[in-house]
Amino acid sequence: KIVARTPKTAQCLYVNLGDQFHANDHMDVTPGHKHPLNSSATFNTVSDAVVALNIRRVNLLLQHFDTVKLRGVAGNHDYDPAGWMFRCYDLAYKDEPRVSSKFWSEEVGAVKFGTNFLGFHHGHQMKPDALAGACADRNPKIYGDTRMRYLHTGHYHTDKTLDLWGGFQFNCHRTMSPKDYFSFKNGYLSRQTMKSYVYNRHEGEVAKFSTSLVPV
Repeated sequence: KIVARTPKTAQCLYVNLGDQFHANDHMDVTPGHKHPLNSSATFNTVSDAVVALNIRRVNLLLQHFDTVKLRGVAGNHDYDPAGWMFRCYDLAYKDEPRVSSKFWSEEVGAVKFGTNFLGFHHGHQMKPDALAGACADRNPKIYGDTRMRYLHTGHYHTDKTLDLWGGFQFNCHRTMSPKDYFSFKNGYLSRQTMKSYVYNRHEGEVAKFSTSLVPV
Protein backbone atom coordinates (compact mmCIF):
# COMPACT_ATOMS: atom_id res chain seq x y z
CA LYS A 1 0.00 0.00 0.00
CA ILE A 2 2.71 2.49 0.92
CA VAL A 3 4.44 2.00 -2.46
CA ALA A 4 1.18 2.42 -4.37
CA ARG A 5 0.36 5.63 -2.47
CA THR A 6 3.75 7.19 -3.16
CA PRO A 7 4.15 9.04 -6.49
CA LYS A 8 6.54 7.52 -9.01
CA THR A 9 9.88 9.34 -8.91
CA ALA A 10 13.30 8.95 -10.51
CA GLN A 11 14.98 8.05 -7.21
CA CYS A 12 13.90 6.04 -4.18
CA LEU A 13 15.86 5.99 -0.92
CA TYR A 14 14.89 2.98 1.21
CA VAL A 15 16.36 3.36 4.71
CA ASN A 16 16.40 0.78 7.51
CA LEU A 17 16.53 2.65 10.83
CA GLY A 18 17.60 -0.41 12.82
CA ASP A 19 16.19 -3.14 15.09
CA GLN A 20 14.47 -4.91 12.22
CA PHE A 21 15.89 -8.24 13.46
CA HIS A 22 14.85 -7.40 17.05
CA ALA A 23 17.69 -9.56 18.43
CA ASN A 24 21.38 -9.63 17.56
CA ASP A 25 21.75 -13.43 17.78
CA HIS A 26 20.30 -16.58 19.34
CA MET A 27 21.02 -15.32 22.90
CA ASP A 28 17.97 -12.99 22.76
CA VAL A 29 19.58 -10.14 24.72
CA THR A 30 20.56 -6.63 23.66
CA PRO A 31 24.27 -6.64 22.72
CA GLY A 32 25.16 -3.59 24.80
CA HIS A 33 23.38 -3.97 28.15
CA LYS A 34 22.26 -7.61 27.91
CA HIS A 35 18.62 -6.75 28.49
CA PRO A 36 16.48 -9.85 27.86
CA LEU A 37 14.38 -9.97 24.69
CA ASN A 38 11.67 -12.35 23.62
CA SER A 39 11.52 -13.57 20.04
CA SER A 40 8.70 -15.59 18.55
CA ALA A 41 11.10 -17.98 16.76
CA THR A 42 14.75 -18.98 16.52
CA PHE A 43 17.22 -16.36 15.32
CA ASN A 44 17.80 -18.26 12.06
CA THR A 45 14.06 -18.35 11.39
CA VAL A 46 13.74 -14.63 12.09
CA SER A 47 16.75 -13.91 9.85
CA ASP A 48 15.26 -15.88 6.96
CA ALA A 49 12.02 -13.90 7.32
CA VAL A 50 13.78 -10.51 7.48
CA VAL A 51 15.92 -11.22 4.41
CA ALA A 52 12.93 -12.47 2.40
CA LEU A 53 10.84 -9.46 3.48
CA ASN A 54 13.49 -6.96 2.44
CA ILE A 55 14.11 -8.62 -0.93
CA ARG A 56 10.37 -8.56 -1.59
CA ARG A 57 10.20 -4.88 -0.65
CA VAL A 58 13.11 -3.95 -2.92
CA ASN A 59 11.56 -5.85 -5.84
CA LEU A 60 8.33 -3.90 -5.31
CA LEU A 61 10.27 -0.63 -5.23
CA LEU A 62 11.99 -1.50 -8.50
CA GLN A 63 8.59 -1.84 -10.15
CA HIS A 64 7.66 1.69 -9.04
CA PHE A 65 10.88 3.76 -9.14
CA ASP A 66 13.66 4.23 -11.68
CA THR A 67 16.50 3.65 -9.20
CA VAL A 68 16.56 2.36 -5.62
CA LYS A 69 19.23 3.30 -3.07
CA LEU A 70 19.38 1.00 -0.05
CA ARG A 71 20.78 2.53 3.12
CA GLY A 72 20.72 1.59 6.77
CA VAL A 73 22.01 2.00 10.31
CA ALA A 74 22.29 -0.51 13.14
CA GLY A 75 19.85 -0.49 16.02
CA ASN A 76 20.76 -1.13 19.65
CA HIS A 77 19.26 -4.64 19.27
CA ASP A 78 20.90 -5.76 16.01
CA TYR A 79 24.42 -4.35 15.58
CA ASP A 80 25.65 -7.35 13.60
CA PRO A 81 22.74 -8.62 11.43
CA ALA A 82 21.85 -5.07 10.37
CA GLY A 83 25.23 -4.92 8.63
CA TRP A 84 25.17 -8.34 7.00
CA MET A 85 21.70 -7.63 5.61
CA PHE A 86 23.52 -5.30 3.24
CA ARG A 87 25.86 -8.13 2.20
CA CYS A 88 22.69 -9.97 1.21
CA TYR A 89 21.61 -6.94 -0.84
CA ASP A 90 24.99 -6.86 -2.60
CA LEU A 91 24.67 -10.52 -3.58
CA ALA A 92 21.00 -10.35 -4.57
CA TYR A 93 21.41 -7.24 -6.75
CA LYS A 94 25.01 -7.52 -8.00
CA ASP A 95 23.70 -7.62 -11.59
CA GLU A 96 21.04 -4.92 -11.14
CA PRO A 97 22.51 -1.48 -12.02
CA ARG A 98 19.39 0.30 -10.75
CA VAL A 99 20.15 -0.74 -7.14
CA SER A 100 22.93 0.55 -4.89
CA SER A 101 23.49 -0.29 -1.22
CA LYS A 102 25.46 1.19 1.65
CA PHE A 103 25.44 0.40 5.36
CA TRP A 104 26.39 3.31 7.60
CA SER A 105 28.60 1.46 10.09
CA GLU A 106 29.39 4.75 11.85
CA GLU A 107 25.71 4.78 12.96
CA VAL A 108 24.98 8.25 11.51
CA GLY A 109 24.04 8.49 7.85
CA ALA A 110 23.69 11.55 5.64
CA VAL A 111 22.44 12.08 2.09
CA LYS A 112 22.44 15.30 0.05
CA PHE A 113 19.48 15.63 -2.29
CA GLY A 114 19.49 19.00 -4.03
CA THR A 115 19.39 21.54 -1.20
CA ASN A 116 18.14 18.92 1.27
CA PHE A 117 20.16 17.35 4.09
CA LEU A 118 18.68 13.96 4.97
CA GLY A 119 20.16 12.51 8.16
CA PHE A 120 19.53 9.09 9.69
CA HIS A 121 20.26 7.43 13.05
CA HIS A 122 18.60 4.68 15.05
CA GLY A 123 17.78 7.16 17.82
CA HIS A 124 19.62 5.65 20.79
CA GLN A 125 22.65 7.14 22.57
CA MET A 126 22.19 10.72 21.26
CA LYS A 127 19.45 13.17 22.15
CA PRO A 128 17.87 15.08 19.23
CA ASP A 129 19.96 18.26 19.60
CA ALA A 130 23.17 16.26 20.01
CA LEU A 131 22.29 14.27 16.90
CA ALA A 132 21.75 17.46 14.90
CA GLY A 133 25.16 18.73 16.01
CA ALA A 134 26.82 15.40 15.19
CA CYS A 135 25.28 15.32 11.71
CA ALA A 136 26.45 18.85 10.95
CA ASP A 137 29.93 18.25 12.39
CA ARG A 138 30.50 14.96 10.54
CA ASN A 139 29.10 16.26 7.25
CA PRO A 140 30.14 19.96 7.06
CA LYS A 141 30.10 20.09 3.25
CA ILE A 142 26.56 18.72 3.02
CA TYR A 143 25.43 20.97 5.87
CA GLY A 144 26.89 24.08 4.24
CA ASP A 145 25.41 23.29 0.84
CA THR A 146 21.85 22.69 2.09
CA ARG A 147 18.98 24.82 3.33
CA MET A 148 16.33 22.23 4.20
CA ARG A 149 17.52 19.71 6.79
CA TYR A 150 15.78 16.60 8.12
CA LEU A 151 16.67 13.91 10.65
CA HIS A 152 14.92 10.53 10.80
CA THR A 153 15.17 8.11 13.75
CA GLY A 154 13.38 5.12 15.25
CA HIS A 155 14.16 3.43 18.61
CA TYR A 156 11.28 4.89 20.64
CA HIS A 157 8.62 3.45 18.29
CA THR A 158 6.53 6.61 18.52
CA ASP A 159 5.80 9.56 16.22
CA LYS A 160 7.42 12.84 17.19
CA THR A 161 8.47 15.93 15.22
CA LEU A 162 10.69 18.70 16.60
CA ASP A 163 12.45 21.79 15.25
CA LEU A 164 16.10 21.68 16.31
CA TRP A 165 19.37 23.57 16.31
CA GLY A 166 20.86 24.35 12.91
CA GLY A 167 17.61 24.31 10.95
CA PHE A 168 17.02 20.57 11.36
CA GLN A 169 13.56 19.05 11.55
CA PHE A 170 13.69 15.95 13.74
CA ASN A 171 11.35 13.05 12.93
CA CYS A 172 11.03 10.04 15.22
CA HIS A 173 9.04 7.18 13.69
CA ARG A 174 6.93 4.25 14.73
CA THR A 175 7.97 0.74 13.78
CA MET A 176 6.28 -2.07 11.85
CA SER A 177 7.47 -4.58 14.47
CA PRO A 178 4.85 -6.12 16.77
CA LYS A 179 4.96 -5.41 20.50
CA ASP A 180 7.07 -7.73 22.61
CA TYR A 181 6.76 -8.51 26.33
CA PHE A 182 8.68 -5.37 27.33
CA SER A 183 6.24 -3.15 25.40
CA PHE A 184 3.19 -4.86 26.88
CA LYS A 185 4.64 -4.77 30.40
CA ASN A 186 5.35 -1.04 30.25
CA GLY A 187 2.11 -0.05 28.53
CA TYR A 188 3.63 1.24 25.30
CA LEU A 189 0.66 1.63 22.96
CA SER A 190 2.10 3.05 19.73
CA ARG A 191 0.76 1.49 16.53
CA GLN A 192 2.68 -0.19 13.71
CA THR A 193 3.22 2.26 10.86
CA MET A 194 5.40 2.65 7.77
CA LYS A 195 5.94 6.01 6.06
CA SER A 196 7.25 7.45 2.83
CA TYR A 197 8.34 11.04 2.25
CA VAL A 198 8.54 12.92 -1.03
CA TYR A 199 11.27 15.57 -1.27
CA ASN A 200 11.70 18.22 -3.93
CA ARG A 201 15.31 19.10 -4.69
CA HIS A 202 14.72 22.77 -3.91
CA GLU A 203 11.58 22.91 -1.76
CA GLY A 204 12.24 20.12 0.73
CA GLU A 205 9.42 17.90 1.95
CA VAL A 206 6.35 18.21 -0.28
CA ALA A 207 4.33 15.12 0.67
CA LYS A 208 4.14 12.31 3.21
CA PHE A 209 2.29 9.01 3.08
CA SER A 210 1.74 6.28 5.64
CA THR A 211 0.13 2.90 6.13
CA SER A 212 -0.65 1.19 9.42
CA LEU A 213 -1.46 -2.30 10.59
CA VAL A 214 -4.93 -2.23 12.16
CA PRO A 215 -4.96 -3.85 15.65
CA VAL A 216 -7.08 -7.00 15.86
